[in-house]
Amino acid sequence: FMTFSASWAARARKPPSVPKSKSEDNSDSDESKSEAGDEARAHISPVPPGLLASVVVFGADGDLASKKILPTLFNLWRRKLVPRDLLVFGFARAPMTTETFRKHIFKCVYHPSQPQGDRKEFLQRCHYQSGQFDEPEAMEALLRQIEEQEAARLAARQQPAGSRPQALHFQDRRPASASF
Repeated sequence: FMTFSASWAARARKPPSVPKSKSEDNSDSDESKSEAGDEARAHISPVPPGLLASVVVFGADGDLASKKILPTLFNLWRRKLVPRDLLVFGFARAPMTTETFRKHIFKCVYHPSQPQGDRKEFLQRCHYQSGQFDEPEAMEALLRQIEEQEAARLAARQQPAGSRPQALHFQDRRPASASF
């Protein structure tokens, strides 16, 4: 039979304190990192300049979207690691206008060291649609808004027809008799 002292129990509950070195930092935040390489990365962007893209963020008013997804999309866009013609669509249950959604994104991505012009340009690419996730009408409204904004973006490009990017169309190629 063993007996333990109260001091041993207190030490056992307290984790050892080990100073964290820079190499052990596993944070996914890049706030403390130097942004000097951003301009250099922009010149060697892996994204073709004529590429169009649209991203839909479901639950766009939620905590995960506010703290991680929207700031990450902004930083990727700012560093030219996603197409410059990126459109961001937020979808959530909360009734909100596109302008209110843009103000929400502004709060999520605001950092005083970043140029305001970048934020303004990114915010103009953001749109919002409210609705329930299980309502077909809400999803149809979202798809209509995506089609309208993409068509407006293509019309605004005013590029010769030969240099326009190819759109990717996904079709269901299963035979009509296939069942799952």
